[in-house]
Amino acid sequence: MRLRRDGLYKFHRAVNRPFPSEEALIAAALEQIASLTASDRLSCFLRHPRELLLEMRLSVCRGVRQEVEEEIHLLESSPIARLLDGGRRHVAYRSPHPILYVPLAVESDPAEPARGLLRLERLKGARRSSRPFAAAERGQAWALAGELAQSLRQTAMAYRSREQLKRLEALTELTKVFASSLRVEDGLRLILQGIQQHFSLDRVRLYLVERSSEESGAGQPSQAKQLRGELSVDMHGQVRSLRAEVMSLTPGSHRFVDLVLGGANDPILERYLETVLHIPLIVQGTSIGLLVVDNLTSQEAIPGEDVGLLRSFAGQIALAVDNARLFDEVQALSLYDSLTGLPVRRYFQQRMQEEIYRAQRFGQPLSIALMDVDYYKQVNDTYGHQVGDQVLREVGKVILSGLRKIDFPCRYGGDEVVILLPQSREEDARTIMVRLAQQIRDIRVPVTFSKAREVSVTASIGLASYPEDGRTAEERGPLLGEIARQGQRRLLRRDAEPRARGGGRGMSGSMPGTILVTVLFAAPAFASHEDFGFGARAAGMGEAATASADEPGSALYNPALIGGAAQPQFEAGLRRAFQFPGGAADHDQLEAAAVAPVRGFPWPWSGSFGVHLRDTGLKDLSRDRDLGVTYATHGWRETDQGVIDWGVSLNSLSRSGRSLPGSVSKAGVDLGVLYRIREQFNLAASLMNLNAPRTDIGGVADRAPVMLRLGFAQAVRGFTLEVDGVKREPSGGRGATQSLEAGMERWVYTGRLGTLGARTGVSLGDQARSWTLGAGWKSLGAELDYGIQVPVASGSRWGHAVSLVVRFGVWDPDKEYEKVLAAEMRDRRDLAHSLQAADARQWKLGEDLRRLKRELEDLQGDLNKRTASEAETQQKYRASREQIRDLEERAREAQKELDEAEKLRNEAAAKAASKEYLFRQDWQAFQKLKLEGAPETVLLDRIKRILAQYKESGVDLGEAQQEFRRLLQSVERP
Repeated sequence: MRLRRDGLYKFHRAVNRPFPSEEALIAAALEQIASLTASDRLSCFLRHPRELLLEMRLSVCRGVRQEVEEEIHLLESSPIARLLDGGRRHVAYRSPHPILYVPLAVESDPAEPARGLLRLERLKGARRSSRPFAAAERGQAWALAGELAQSLRQTAMAYRSREQLKRLEALTELTKVFASSLRVEDGLRLILQGIQQHFSLDRVRLYLVERSSEESGAGQPSQAKQLRGELSVDMHGQVRSLRAEVMSLTPGSHRFVDLVLGGANDPILERYLETVLHIPLIVQGTSIGLLVVDNLTSQEAIPGEDVGLLRSFAGQIALAVDNARLFDEVQALSLYDSLTGLPVRRYFQQRMQEEIYRAQRFGQPLSIALMDVDYYKQVNDTYGHQVGDQVLREVGKVILSGLRKIDFPCRYGGDEVVILLPQSREEDARTIMVRLAQQIRDIRVPVTFSKAREVSVTASIGLASYPEDGRTAEERGPLLGEIARQGQRRLLRRDAEPRARGGGRGMSGSMPGTILVTVLFAAPAFASHEDFGFGARAAGMGEAATASADEPGSALYNPALIGGAAQPQFEAGLRRAFQFPGGAADHDQLEAAAVAPVRGFPWPWSGSFGVHLRDTGLKDLSRDRDLGVTYATHGWRETDQGVIDWGVSLNSLSRSGRSLPGSVSKAGVDLGVLYRIREQFNLAASLMNLNAPRTDIGGVADRAPVMLRLGFAQAVRGFTLEVDGVKREPSGGRGATQSLEAGMERWVYTGRLGTLGARTGVSLGDQARSWTLGAGWKSLGAELDYGIQVPVASGSRWGHAVSLVVRFGVWDPDKEYEKVLAAEMRDRRDLAHSLQAADARQWKLGEDLRRLKRELEDLQGDLNKRTASEAETQQKYRASREQIRDLEERAREAQKELDEAEKLRNEAAAKAASKEYLFRQDWQAFQKLKLEGAPETVLLDRIKRILAQYKESGVDLGEAQQEFRRLLQSVERP
């Protein structure tokens, strides 16, 4: 017993000290255990973190470490498994030599499972090889193993504490760097990489709530929110963007959204609680995003202490992200006008100098346009400034949507807008400005409080180009000054007064001519491969689809319609007609079509390709099949008014009889042309079944009729109006027919329910008359349509059509919203306008004061010379003195306002974080790292980021550059 106590005391002194790692502790412990238990070879096995096996961590044979890999699988009810479960204290074997297994279990804590086991061996050939382990030796080995288990637990806890402290220090430093960076993109990449590295995670993802605001008609801001992915870091430290992942911030749309909104736990997420952690980012009780970390690849559980540290650290991340995003919003909004959404004059001056230099340096053309709204002052005086503001707001929307991406507009002042047109010669700029002026003419601003129901808008535009109008300032002056001085090249000018419209009559850009009001719709007569419809949309509008490029199947009306497809689309539908209006036969129809745009290739390959299939069955008569391939151009010819496109379809027409014997297959050709006018009007013509193939079966002579379709379509006030005229050649034993088809539809966006549509159509024809109704629904890139046909003549039963269109690619038609400032930033945003207005008032008052002083001097001279009567002169003198005093008082008030505005501007400038202050903060942080003994590679990386961040800021970087060169030489020195 004394030997056992002495051995335990000696062992306790040897292992009860700090060790840098578990391996060092195990090596020291095995050396002591070997001497105390007279063992020739000792091996230490520890549990695998995830699998049911023991891994050898270290083996020592007679004082020499051995590089051996060995595993012990824990089979159920095996002696080793029962030993680890606490069923026994040791397991001993005599063959092939004495072996003793002892568990590494803490005696004071029997509930804690054994961490592993020790294997003690006495090898043959040694002095003690034949002597097995005695009972006292077994008890001493068990006690020594318990002391080793206790030391391993303490070492692991100390190691985790050190690691947690290191992580906390590193992450705190990252947070400081992130908080000092006022731009979100400057810090997110660094902070996510730090989390992945310090916590040894497989993946780190960040999602942020993206808010976009637009002002409603009542002037109240309405917000639409969505959860958008930002960045993802994998186990190799590679960073990729998650901007393509966008989720609507509505309950139930996505499990991540429910976590951000604080919803109930998802049962799917609960399965991965050990390997996946979802941490909402919350600032002042509001969720601004979601931090997702996981070990799905390695399947290692995230330790509980790491979970607490990550949740605590997420609060700091949320504050830093919120501050950085707020600064980005303020900086971006300070460059844009709050009313129109256009860049401000200061931003324009900088951009203009860059474009002029680029044009001179590379010899590229450059044009500049000056636009002002006609009679804008009269609109303000007549209808009030609120209506005037709405006019400017609508003009801004048209300008932003009607220009190219490389063009740069600016609100220059009041109702004046300046537009830079890079890489545009005079004729190109003229075309762009004419189109823009036409779009402005279509603006209608409602005036509900006046007899005038609405106000239309026109604009005058001046244009100058480089180098035609001057190459240098010495020759002709700056381009902007040239426009202001000469007002040259007026493109459009409306000499009429601002026009108010009542009841929508006489508005510019409305559908000319007579509005069709009729309740009859003509359906075509049936013949072989007749064009009695493709898709429920056309059915609901009475087949008036010659000029409406909305669906893949519209190529059956006009092959040129699919040329404007923006993304791949697919359409399928089912149609059933009872007692077809053109005859006595019922028919049913299956249809499918697809279109794929091809862009970026030279003509004629830049356009769209489409395929269509239509299978039509006529009750007890025949079955017609139409399989075709269509090609249509995209932007074939551009004119001053619009774009012309053409298309061609090659069809395989087959017919087989039901009650009639035989079958036939023929080839058909369709041609079409489409003229888009100012993206508002469409004129179209198509020639179908150009070769009029014959489809005779069972002795019945028939052919696919040649058809000429002329169509017109227009979008006005949210409605789409379409009118078609159709002429058919004789076929099917009947003579030539003609019909006039018309229809209209309206789509309304409802938010959560998607977009709903309604349509109706009427027609007059010499074969049949009918009235059609239809409805549609759009959501998430899919469109479902239904149409019903109500015959008015030649039958009483109805026809029905259902179709589904799926559009692929980018879909978010209601995504564009106007940004508005937060309440605390509105004063700063409008400060520039206040200063400009104060300067203008001060200048005007000064001019009036000088003018009156001159008049006073003239009156005083007249008084001295007695050129006028004394009474009249005195009266004028007193009146002038009163006006002078009044103007002087107004001048003092204006000066006071100007001083207050100047004070506000100085305060705003003082509040804005200067680059010099931020640089000093970063430099002090760098000096602190240097004094703390950070590695030179870390210091070199930090100084690189400082130099890159403040390179163009005007801050003195001399000291930083010297330190950078010193570190670079030190690191590169071998």
